[in-house]
Amino acid sequence: MAPKFALSKPGVTKTTSLNPKAASAIVSADGRSVAIVFGDPKLGDLQIGLGAPENALSATKLVTFRAKVTAPADRSFFGYRQILRGFVNKGKGSRVVIVADIAGMTELIEYPFGEEVENEDFVHAFVSPDVNLTNGTEEVAPLSEYAGTITLLVQTRSPEDRVLAAIDSLDVEALLAGAPVEAPKQTPAKKR
Repeated sequence: MAPKFALSKPGVTKTTSLNPKAASAIVSADGRSVAIVFGDPKLGDLQIGLGAPENALSATKLVTFRAKVTAPADRSFFGYRQILRGFVNKGKGSRVVIVADIAGMTELIEYPFGEEVENEDFVHAFVSPDVNLTNGTEEVAPLSEYAGTITLLVQTRSPEDRVLAAIDSLDVEALLAGAPVEAPKQTPAKKR
């Protein structure tokens, strides 16, 4: 008779956050873009490597950041363009997931089990629109803070499955319209 399937009691593992001193940022002269570099040779980085001789089959690292924002009330601001850069090297027996929850949007990037990725320097770009553009006609002031959390999750099926993944940097650019954007007009409800 085949053994029954059974889960054991879960144990909570440690999640490692990046030391705030291990990141550096550069803001453009016009204040419309910023580059954040994650990692310092002495203070740590957003990198995970698993495989023999490591016995761990999974690990997580994350970074949380924020910056004050001064945005015009004329609706010329319409969001952020973000470019996330890093590195993945993995075999078919491992998985890498990046969750970027930034400026009110969540982007999921996955390198799944069964897929081999050999020494890939990745670049993922995505846009987080301003809340005024996503909530219809309601007038809401732009967010006064640009904030985000980037999480790197790595998993292997066995210690023989090797994986190395890193998040190197995030470039952010505020997207502004050439002229103020008019508030959308409410469409009257159809009479039925």
